Amino acid sequence: MSFSQGLRFRKFDLQVHTPASKCFSGAQVTPEQIVGEAIKKGLAGIAITDHNTGEWVDKIKEAAQQQPLVVFPGVEIHVPSGQRGIHVLAILDVDKTTKHVTELCGALRIKEVNGELISELGLTDVIDTVSNQIHNGLVILAHCTSPKGVLADMAGLQVSSVFENPRLLAVDVQESDFTDPEKLAKRQRVIDLLDGTNSKYSFRKLAVIQTSDNPHHTEPGKHGVEGIGSRYTYFKVDDQVNLESLRLCFVDRDTRIRQPFEYKEQVFPCISHLSVKGGFLNSAGVPFHKGLNCVLGAKGTGKSLLVEFLRFALDQQPTNREIREDHDQKLASRLQRYGEVTVTFVEAGKEFNVTRQYNPVAKHPYKGSPVIDVARLFPALFLSQNEIIRIAEDENEQLKFIDRFFDFRSHQLKIEELEKDLQELDRDFARRLRAIHEHREQKKQIAYFEEQLTKLSEQMKNPVYDAFAKGDIVDKAFVRYRQWADEIVSKVHSFKGEMEKLAVPPWDDVVEANPGLQRALDICSQQKDLTCSTLGELEKQMVESAGKIEQEHQNWLPNFSGTKQKYEDAVREDKGDYKALDQRRAKLTVEKEALARNLSQSQSLVDGLKEITEKRDDKLKQLAEAYTNYLRDSLSKCKKFEDDSRGKLSVSIKPSTNVDEFKSRLTAMKRGTYLSDDEIQKICSTMPPKDFILQILRFDTVKNLAHLKPIVEKTSVAVEKVDSNFAKGAKLEWGTRRNQDGAPAEMKVTETRCRALLGLDGSETRPYTVGGWAVGCQ
Repeated sequence: MSFSQGLRFRKFDLQVHTPASKCFSGAQVTPEQIVGEAIKKGLAGIAITDHNTGEWVDKIKEAAQQQPLVVFPGVEIHVPSGQRGIHVLAILDVDKTTKHVTELCGALRIKEVNGELISELGLTDVIDTVSNQIHNGLVILAHCTSPKGVLADMAGLQVSSVFENPRLLAVDVQESDFTDPEKLAKRQRVIDLLDGTNSKYSFRKLAVIQTSDNPHHTEPGKHGVEGIGSRYTYFKVDDQVNLESLRLCFVDRDTRIRQPFEYKEQVFPCISHLSVKGGFLNSAGVPFHKGLNCVLGAKGTGKSLLVEFLRFALDQQPTNREIREDHDQKLASRLQRYGEVTVTFVEAGKEFNVTRQYNPVAKHPYKGSPVIDVARLFPALFLSQNEIIRIAEDENEQLKFIDRFFDFRSHQLKIEELEKDLQELDRDFARRLRAIHEHREQKKQIAYFEEQLTKLSEQMKNPVYDAFAKGDIVDKAFVRYRQWADEIVSKVHSFKGEMEKLAVPPWDDVVEANPGLQRALDICSQQKDLTCSTLGELEKQMVESAGKIEQEHQNWLPNFSGTKQKYEDAVREDKGDYKALDQRRAKLTVEKEALARNLSQSQSLVDGLKEITEKRDDKLKQLAEAYTNYLRDSLSKCKKFEDDSRGKLSVSIKPSTNVDEFKSRLTAMKRGTYLSDDEIQKICSTMPPKDFILQILRFDTVKNLAHLKPIVEKTSVAVEKVDSNFAKGAKLEWGTRRNQDGAPAEMKVTETRCRALLGLDGSETRPYTVGGWAVGCQ
């Protein structure tokens, strides 16, 4: 089954010359080349308008027979009016031929004057002749602001008489006339002069279009094939284009004509096909038009089932309990278990196919387990039979219905992304805050160990013991450095293994068809090979370096062996007293070194606190902006709903603050403090949560009451009552909440409510599908 695409804007160039015009450069150009160039430029139609002849009309029409190109026969006529003569385009219907153009030229009494073919008729007579019942053509005044154009070469009563002719419907200008800022400011553009308000032009409102006149790209004043489509106009026409299509565009210029600089093609989401496997509509396949669809059929033929199957496949379940039960019952009885619905839809210009199986036990899985969220990707609006009536009868359902029009996926995704980033930053921020306390305690413990080690050193003063202690420090340092070098080797080896496992993108059909992608894939392979080989060489170098450290250790050990032997002899002579002290010193040294490593790590975290704080503040700022933009667009949508319903609906939202949440959390955390509920309220109403928490964290970090001064100044709460425990577990909350008090205004009858709800324009963001609704007629 094929569908008409309906009225849509398509590109036309209504002034194209061929080698039949003496001023065409390129006698070797073929009809196929002209047709090919038009198609290459994206044109839906052209008019062949050679000077005073239709010789090439049939040739071009034959070349275009199997091509997606409409060809209008035509001719450009030189009329003896104005200072230098006027050029006029005559366009005939698509079924006309060279013969008809020749007959028209005869009726226009074209003759040669001074080597140039000119019509004997005046301009008004030419318009009448082209448009009469015999030829039934359309007249366009060619390049009317240029030499041999009406507005350039005629003035006064001559101009008035031309525009008085009701058969004149269109004029041709260049784009510069549309965009000239001075003309625009003074309303002197042709489209302004011919807007139906100017007495000089007989109050005529005419179509103002652009045509190419296909200029040659290197020879001024000549025509060439490359110039086809260099200027064009968009006309809103149906699939079957004829002269009447152009006539309708000319008389309705505001709706059906667009210039290239003002036209932007819009792609709307749509459902293009549904097929069913199993149940009542087994093997049914239903194509849908991308515009409005109306499914007709006798009672019981499955019209309502189509809506239920569509909303099932696209995961758009009813919110009303009664309608939901009816929906589930229809799926169970008419699709049946293991029945499948496949829907093809287009979103953002991309086609998707989803197949969903009816299987309540498995929660109705999608075949192929798509990673996309169908309901979110394609938020179509479906209304089952009589569902709009149920919605109109229930205020809560009305709110849910309206809420479905709030398609703010871009805002929601942005907020989700920011909140996810903020969670990561919060975890890092909290880890670094803990590091401040840990760092403080670690420094205290290290100071304690140093004090103990100093006392032990005093007790153990002995030249032999001192020499061994110094040598033992060096021995342990060699071991520590070798362990560090081995860890580097291990990390390089691990990373090399990961790189070797990393798969290069596959060589698929897309790559096979594109040499550039093939070269890019070669570069990817070379990058992997280079990385792996470089890491392999690096690993060898790191192993050698670790070996050199070990060799240095072995070279040093003989110098230490004598010192160590003297130390062991002295320990035996002291009967173990010194050894016990030394073991204690060794234990304290190990613990101190562990603390020193931890201190280094905590110091690194503390040093990065400023940077992470700045990142977190920036992310909070972005999040606040995202919610502000979300609220702004929500308010705009509410206003549109109210306007669309013509006052029958009142829809509003209000921004929430985090004050209530802040108060709730502070109240829950105030146990153990002397703060009253009134003081909690004062804090929440005078200080933003972010500022309050910042001051608490600063106080908690350095235990300096000066950091609590801003809180005291803003709230008058005594410092002694503000406990640092508030910093633990505090959390910033942001959001927008629907105003439940802003429910739709009460409407008199259910029918009025239905009409108001159905009047909401959601077509910009989602297809609109309504099940059968019985309406009584009188």
